[in-house]
Amino acid sequence: MAVIMKIRNKLGLLIVGLIMLAIFAFLLQDAINSNSSVLRFNSNTAGVINGKSVSIQDFDRKVQQAIENYRLANNTANIDDATIWQLRSQTWEQYVNDLLMGEKYAKLGLGIRDDTSALRVKITRDEIEDMIFGSNPHPAVIQSFSDPKTGQYDPSQVSYFLSQLDKDQTGETRQRWLTFEKYLKEDRLRQKFFALVKKGMYTPAWQAAENYTLTNAKVDFDFVYLPYADIPDGDVAVEESELKAYLKSHANKYRQEEETRAIEFVSFDIKPTKEDTLRVKSKLEELYENFKNTSSDSAFLRSYSQKPFDPKYYSRDELTSSIKDTFFSIDTNAVIGPYLEDGYWMYAKLLDRKLIPDSVRAKHIFVSIAGVQNQEGVNEKRAFADSLLKEIKEKGADFNVFVQQYSNDEETKAAGGDMGWIKPGQKYPTIDRALFYKHAQGDIFMVPSDEENKRGFHIIQITEAKPVKDAVQVAFLAKQITASVESERALYAKASQFASAHQTLQAFREGAKELSLREAAGIRKNDNIIANVDDEPAREVVKWVFSAAENQVSGVFSLPDKYVVAALTKVTPEGVTPLDDIRTEIELEVKKQKKAGMLQEKIKGQTDLNVIASSTGKTVQKATGMSFTSTFITGIGQEMGVVGKALAMNEGETSAPLAGDNGVFVIKVTSKQVPELPSDFTAQKRQSEIAAASTVEFSLPPAIRKAADIRDERYKFY
Repeated sequence: MAVIMKIRNKLGLLIVGLIMLAIFAFLLQDAINSNSSVLRFNSNTAGVINGKSVSIQDFDRKVQQAIENYRLANNTANIDDATIWQLRSQTWEQYVNDLLMGEKYAKLGLGIRDDTSALRVKITRDEIEDMIFGSNPHPAVIQSFSDPKTGQYDPSQVSYFLSQLDKDQTGETRQRWLTFEKYLKEDRLRQKFFALVKKGMYTPAWQAAENYTLTNAKVDFDFVYLPYADIPDGDVAVEESELKAYLKSHANKYRQEEETRAIEFVSFDIKPTKEDTLRVKSKLEELYENFKNTSSDSAFLRSYSQKPFDPKYYSRDELTSSIKDTFFSIDTNAVIGPYLEDGYWMYAKLLDRKLIPDSVRAKHIFVSIAGVQNQEGVNEKRAFADSLLKEIKEKGADFNVFVQQYSNDEETKAAGGDMGWIKPGQKYPTIDRALFYKHAQGDIFMVPSDEENKRGFHIIQITEAKPVKDAVQVAFLAKQITASVESERALYAKASQFASAHQTLQAFREGAKELSLREAAGIRKNDNIIANVDDEPAREVVKWVFSAAENQVSGVFSLPDKYVVAALTKVTPEGVTPLDDIRTEIELEVKKQKKAGMLQEKIKGQTDLNVIASSTGKTVQKATGMSFTSTFITGIGQEMGVVGKALAMNEGETSAPLAGDNGVFVIKVTSKQVPELPSDFTAQKRQSEIAAASTVEFSLPPAIRKAADIRDERYKFY
């Protein structure tokens, strides 16, 4: 029993420890399998701004809202990937700006932070109404609700717009307004903040006096100039320690705010082979008989052509086809082809040829649908326009009287609806086709139009039209010559073989000699486009670049029209750029410094310009009218330091040798005009304060951002 007690006492702590270890191992395995945050700290974080984490879910919600706003603003359902990427970047910039500026607003009492750290804008309803209906409306309100014809802002249009919000069953109109109102609130908040800062701009009298003197003083001086170029670069030895010391003392100049990486890459362009070209031609030829005999060319082309049907009539000069002359000598319904043009196999079928006018004169009654919120309202407007057309054509109603009574086009109303002389392509496309190709002089007809500022229905009468030139209507059956799946697979296999056979940087470069090796530097974590990749989205390449080790070779990346294999050649971390990356530039600067010292030593202690010029083989030159704003010395270049020194010297004084931007100078001030100070600096103080205040809105936000601690982690998710 005693032995058992001893074992229990000695092994008790060990057993407890083993049990705890087993529990921890179980939790660790669960964390790995579940991809939880035990091992991936902040795995949901899209970024951190001044210590505040931005969750990817919250950021994505804002991105989706930005996409929806874009869709509503541009009246489009389809948004391409490049635009979505741009909206995502804009959303991040706005997110950062809102949070940083929100901190400033809250500290000044302009906004209120709630429990979620969100900012509630302290803008009252009265302020919003004043921005819309007040004596000085917000510029965005004026722009959005001004009459496009007169440019005049009418508050009643805003009232009407607001009264129609609930009539839009989709809710899109209300969403547009809420987004617009949010912008007005945020802009008012910004303006309040900037106004407070601007009010803090103060210039004391002594500074106003100094600014006045600096701005208005002028100086003339004689000088001897010893260019740095007089000493060959090869005569100046530079030590490694000198390069390091220079970089250290100029660290801010060479500081990089974000890590970048560089790659070398080869691309395997996806191009159709000879077999692909013949395959596409064969597919096109199979359609020949049906194309030749179809009675509905537009429907046939919609189903089988990779170029849409264009019903327009074209003159010889307007056609871009390589066989355009043929269309004016063949019979109607004749088919030409197949022939190659711009990467397509083509058949061309002449549908019609006729004389058309080079210009027509017409008058119209315009029934606008501006402000109509639903299809029912549009249908009512169409029915009304139809009734007017019927009254004119069937009952002989006076066109000119109807213009005055019903037309919504104020520009043409006073002239009886006269649209003047119109040339092809000058008016809206639907009207263009009707005027030149469907109707003749004297015809009266109705044409709908959805063009900006002219959405509605036009009742048109052609008053003058004289056919003067040949025009043709042609149907083009087109098939693009593209690489087949088999060709793409063969090319991918070739790229894969290259990648697997060249897995070291040395081997990669050796193998790339037979291909076209290209470089791309300065790649950032959130880039979507890489230099020298033909402006194609290459996000997958960027993501690999920031997960790879230096000198690592990638696998094969599939881009829209090529396969790419890359090698990571350089990692440039955030902070001061490494010396080796800018060695040539630093060497030039250090050599310039050493040349300055050598030239200064050469004329050390000499004060007579004529003696210095004689001993160095130079001449005494003159600079006149130099000032704080005029620092360019003729024949030499900008020399702000030299001119600044001259302005600080007394008349008759000679300087020691000065190291300028282009060489060493010894100067003697021959004339100095210092303005007499006014007794009252009120105007100068005010001018200085206005100048300082004018920079607030564009310089303060970047300064706030630069002082912030921002970590952008979006690259992990997109």
